[in-house]
Amino acid sequence: MKNLYACRLSILILCFCWAYSVDAQDKFPVKEWEICKPEKYGYDSAKLEIAHKYIVDSMNTTGLVVVVSGEIIFKYGNIEQVSYLASCRKSLLAMLYGKYVENGTVDLNKTVGELGLMTWEVFYL
Repeated sequence: MKNLYACRLSILILCFCWAYSVDAQDKFPVKEWEICKPEKYGYDSAKLEIAHKYIVDSMNTTGLVVVVSGEIIFKYGNIEQVSYLASCRKSLLAMLYGKYVENGTVDLNKTVGELGLMTWEVFYL
């Protein structure tokens, strides 16, 4: 249960950052991600420090990174280490698709078949 809660909190933080970065100019790293102050994108370092303390004190998280427009504004733990993540596919997809639902590219009233996709294609393309 604790891992599920940690997963949901991580996704919530990512969704929050994704929502506020839609209009920003995106950067993509060549070899390394740039690190910047959260205030550059309107975030509060003090509140992220509270989140950091909560992660350390209450969660079993190996690593977490928050990227806004291609720059790291928050990181915890070893972000180079690959971690096992389960039961989060739908939440992650919902976060990534939100932008496209908002701009009308994806219609949530259509089925996967109506969109021209088959479930198995996602895994084998």
